[in-house]
Amino acid sequence: MVQVVLFRNTRESVKGFYGRSSQPYPLALPAAWKDSYQTNGKLREQLWGEENQPDGGWLEDDPRVPWLIDILRGELKHKKCC
Repeated sequence: MVQVVLFRNTRESVKGFYGRSSQPYPLALPAAWKDSYQTNGKLREQLWGEENQPDGGWLEDDPRVPWLIDILRGELKHKKCC
């Protein structure tokens, strides 16, 4: 299981922002990650896959990428600009 921590950005100088809160969401562990640096490597290797795969290949296997895209698409549908 992969755990993701996502925080909304806030600005202390702007009044009215709520504090940060953790909203854990379990994701399935990809088969390609079993016994690899993504699960057995150093924390830095687990969090920043792009350092080990600079060609962008990590985007294909990382379940956090489509999860985050879905979250952002859903959030952006409800936001109005200007």
